[in-house]
Amino acid sequence: MIGRKAMLVGTLLARGHLVLVCALSYMTEVLEFTRNDTLVALVCASVLRLAALAPAGRLSDRFGRREVLMFGTAAMACGRRCSSR
Repeated sequence: MIGRKAMLVGTLLARGHLVLVCALSYMTEVLEFTRNDTLVALVCASVLRLAALAPAGRLSDRFGRREVLMFGTAAMACGRRCSSR
């Protein structure tokens, strides 16, 4: 269950605000998480996303946007693969 929650938080970080809008009802109704667990996951995702904005901006200025996006996509794919086992 912890891996599933971690994967969901990672997805929230990657997908942005669109997921945040629908995530509360999806997580409580479909995935059957408690409302409190859902809100904690959404708050954690928002805080982590906010904290990652400045470092990601610096990295994209230094290495280029494409390289940073490609690295992030690869890291997310590896994280999803590892958490699904």
